[in-house]
This record gives sequence, C-alpha cells and structure tokens, in this order.
Amino acid sequence: MANQTHKQNGLDPTDQVHKVGGTPSAYPPAWGSAGGRIFWLTLALFFLCLVALALWLLVRTPASTGEQGNRSGEPSVTEAMPAHADAPSTEAMAGEAVDPDAVRAAAVSATETEDSAGDGNIVYYRHRNDRMEIALSFDDGPHPRYTPEILSILAEYGINATFFMVGENVMYYPEVAAAVIAAGHEVGNHSFSHRRLSGLSEWEIRSEITRCEEALANVGECRPHLLRPPEGSMSATLRRLSGQMDYRLVLWDIDTRDWAHTPPAVISQQILDKVQAGDIILMHDYIGRDSPTPEALRLVIPELLQRGYHFVTVSELIDGA
Repeated sequence: MANQTHKQNGLDPTDQVHKVGGTPSAYPPAWGSAGGRIFWLTLALFFLCLVALALWLLVRTPASTGEQGNRSGEPSVTEAMPAHADAPSTEAMAGEAVDPDAVRAAAVSATETEDSAGDGNIVYYRHRNDRMEIALSFDDGPHPRYTPEILSILAEYGINATFFMVGENVMYYPEVAAAVIAAGHEVGNHSFSHRRLSGLSEWEIRSEITRCEEALANVGECRPHLLRPPEGSMSATLRRLSGQMDYRLVLWDIDTRDWAHTPPAVISQQILDKVQAGDIILMHDYIGRDSPTPEALRLVIPELLQRGYHFVTVSELIDGA
C-alpha cells in the first residue's frame, strides 16, 4: 500500500532523494541553482589541476634516446650513487637507442669541416683513413665486473681503447677506474651523472663536466680532453662550452646496441657487416644483468684483426693524418 501511495505521488521508493533545507533535491545539483554552479565549477577546477600536474610530471621526466639506461637488475648510476644524483635517462640509460642517422644529421658530415652551427667545434663520429685503423669505445663505466673482464680481453690482444666514464661510477668504483688508466687506455668524459646535457643550463652543463673531471683526477690525475654527451644529445650551448673547456666532442659511427642485450653473435656480425677504416665503435662496459659485450668482443676482435684492421684510441684515430 505504501508503494502504491508513492507511485501515485510520482515517486518511486527506490529513488534517492536528498533534503536540502527541507526541500527534496537531486544530487549532484543542477547547473541552474547557485549551489549547482559552485559544485560543477569546483569539480572542473579539480580536474584541471590533475591535468596540469600530469603535464608537469611528463615534462620533468628525462627523455629517452640512446646508450645506457638502467637496463639492469644491478646497481645503476642512481641506485648505487649518492641520493642527489639525477636519474639516468633511458638510451642512456634504457629505452630507445640513439638513431645513428639523426645523430649524423646533427653532427658534421665530414670531420675536417665545421658544421652549420658555426661554433668552430667539430663533432667526430669517424675519421676515414687508409691505414685500416678503427677505435673501440666504451661508455657508462666503470663497472665492477664487466670493466675488468673487458680490460682482460683487450690486454690479451694488445688493444688500447677509449673509455668514456660517468663521474658517479668513478666515485663508486675508483679502483676499477684506476685500473683502466693504469692499463694505458684513453679516458673520456661522459658527464658526472649521465644527464641529458642538451636539456641543461650552461651552469648545469659545466657542473656535469667539471665534476666528472674531479672524480677522475682523484683516482689517477687524469684530465680527459674528449667529451661524449650522454645519448649523443647536442645543443648549441654544449658545443660552445666544450670548446671553451678544451674538449673535442665524440660520437660514433657504429652503435652495437649492446645495452639492449643484443646477442653477442648478432653484435659481432653487425660490426663485421658495417665496419670501415676510420669507424668509431660504440659499446658499453656498464651493463647489468648478463652483459653481452665481453663475449661479443671475444667473437669480433679476432675477425677484425684477420681482416687487417688496427685498433687505436679515439684520439689517435682523429689525430692521424
């Protein structure tokens, strides 16, 4: 009977009815009322704040592109280093690789001329020669396990290479960095915390470079003169500063993608398929979780030597006639 009464009055007992000041009103309130306008405007403002926060977080996240990255289950630059360290970007440090074509488009097309930036600082990614010389380069180290293993392989074949070191890793593994220097290999600057230098201010770029210098000086009185920016990412400010700070900018001509855990046999074959005299080959001595790099070196070095190639440091390559 009560249900019939409600239905006769146009109300269903299952309807949710709210009392506002003793008067039934629907919820949420309609736009036409003063309370409704306040409610909907507040809700819209809340969602706008959420969108703004999401965009801010997106902008603050380091962009991805080329070399190392935290591709491991082992301590990465940020996991193993002081809390102030910035997260390595994901080429760097995980994520996508640097596109060699994009890198070359940004770099100079021939090492003997200046590029369109007009800053006078040449960017080297190869140096063609008729002496069958090539250069092996290793980024992101030192690593407590893989750097010594790579040093052992290079020593076995009497090869000198160039190691572009991250300052934080030098501080964390000073004895390994010292071993690289003691073995006679060339050392380059790869920034202090593997930040994407092209997105930093002039002061921040200078700090990344000098702090890496200081870390190296503490283990071997080594002052590098080669700079490889993380991810191969360039900017006009970086190019100008590198010249002012007596650095030559070095990229690469062959990216082995060892950081992506490419199988050793594939790495070796890719090098053999692409290599030409004057190439700078990019590899990494800091890779976690079963690095393929040592085994790839064991496969490719004998083949390259058999083809008549000679291994030199990057500086020896680009300073050669």
